Amino acid sequence: MAARLTLELLDPTTVAAIAIVAFSVVALTFWTRTPPAPAKKGRVILGTLNILGNAKNPIEFCPQHFTSLPWRNASDAFRKSLFGVTFKDLFDTAGETHQEALEEWWNQIKVLPTGPRYPMDSVCNFLGHGVNVELDNKRLGGEGRINPMVLGLDLMPNSTTPAYIEALDVPVGNDRILKTIVTSYADAMAVAGDEKGQYTVNQLLGLMAWDIACTLAIRQEPDAFEELCLGSHTIDRASKTPFSQSAMLDRVIGYVVGVSDAHLRAPCIVGLQEAMPGLLTLTSVPPPGFAIHYAATGLPRAAIMYRNCKLVRDVTADPLYNFPDVWDEYMQKRKLSPTLSSKVSKTIERLCICIFEMADGERLAFVNVHVSSFKSEVMVLGDFFGVVVESVQTTLGLPTVCVADSNIDCPWDKSVNTVDEQMQAVADAAIGRLPNALMGAMEKFEKGLRLSNQSVQLHPPLGTITTMKRRTHFQAQVGKAGLFVASQKDIVLLPPDFRVVDTCIGAKGNVATNLDLLLPSAAWPADHFAVLTVCDMGTLE
Repeated sequence: MAARLTLELLDPTTVAAIAIVAFSVVALTFWTRTPPAPAKKGRVILGTLNILGNAKNPIEFCPQHFTSLPWRNASDAFRKSLFGVTFKDLFDTAGETHQEALEEWWNQIKVLPTGPRYPMDSVCNFLGHGVNVELDNKRLGGEGRINPMVLGLDLMPNSTTPAYIEALDVPVGNDRILKTIVTSYADAMAVAGDEKGQYTVNQLLGLMAWDIACTLAIRQEPDAFEELCLGSHTIDRASKTPFSQSAMLDRVIGYVVGVSDAHLRAPCIVGLQEAMPGLLTLTSVPPPGFAIHYAATGLPRAAIMYRNCKLVRDVTADPLYNFPDVWDEYMQKRKLSPTLSSKVSKTIERLCICIFEMADGERLAFVNVHVSSFKSEVMVLGDFFGVVVESVQTTLGLPTVCVADSNIDCPWDKSVNTVDEQMQAVADAAIGRLPNALMGAMEKFEKGLRLSNQSVQLHPPLGTITTMKRRTHFQAQVGKAGLFVASQKDIVLLPPDFRVVDTCIGAKGNVATNLDLLLPSAAWPADHFAVLTVCDMGTLE
């Protein structure tokens, strides 16, 4: 049977069925291609899934209908409101409690080359330039941050009301949020800089400025903010209530279960990135037979979901195998720059290396990686992956599988300049494929991979879209605002003697052009597709 690549189609009817009958075979037969059958000897499912973690901002990404007039009008109005919040507004809101700290902070940032000059300057124009928001999406402990946009789907403290709904209650609920923000930061700044404090005063003031700006913007344009939220993949427009976290997890985890159910008794091992603690208990029904292992290093970014096989041991930091020395030797031999060395070190911290045993005693090594972006150094990234596979295989003496969110940046070639041109190029490409104008980085990645490992198999095929998204201006990564990203970030590297019979990529149904794959969506509420390879291990007949 020749290897094939399948773009899974999930239509709204299917999604509803899966949400109602979570993980049951009845629901899953809507979207598995073949009826369940006993697994062939040596059959195994290996894959990767970035699950989006605890992101709760309902308007961080553009929805698939972002070109519609209602969404564009709401976006324009709310953006004008958000960027219209001034430092004077901030001082008026928080000055009574934070006057001394704010004055000191203002005197520091207004003399920066890229800092604000006047109290009537826009707060959001200086995000990242004096207003430090690199810790956005982080909590502060205690009551925590209450940014009704960034943490919109979270409940208010001691309440059953999501923060974004509370903020729409103008002025009562909105005032209550502003007071909570000011109080929370007062508590956090009381311990800033000591052994209990996680952040500096300036970091906290930057976050507070952003949180207050978002809340005041909602106060000024509640209708626009509500329209944006109701157009989100996270909220049901009819009832104006958020989809539960379990309902959204059911869709992506359910996809893995569905592919696994199509190959009954086949071992299934999937590397997860951005996996929140207790992931499988957060689904509406725990997926039958699956277990989850979080990296022994304690970092939640790397986890492995598996069934029909046994986890023998996590060897990531096992002194018996001494992988830290292996990675040190690699960096010394490659003579990496300090910047690249830092990227490699951060990536190594996110590795999870485990040994799994199949029912018949056969073993394999499974490596899950969440890469700290190497930016333009994609050949170095490819070489790094080749070294990881070769090193683990040599050290453990086992066939080695490596899955990853590789965070490959695919820059456009110079013939494509504007976002509109980029989106048109993607729309014109074959379904599921990157346009030629984005292939340069992927080709460099493969070249780097082959420098250190000639035999490893790369799946899905080079140039397959595994993530596509466009961020709004309603999030704190100012450098990414409005950017359109299409890339093959999610990869599976297999031993040369594994025979791939299918590569499955979770996607939304009714795909007319690639732009219908824009993520996240109601059908696929994550910003990366799952990539699952169904293969026969070469070590068995």
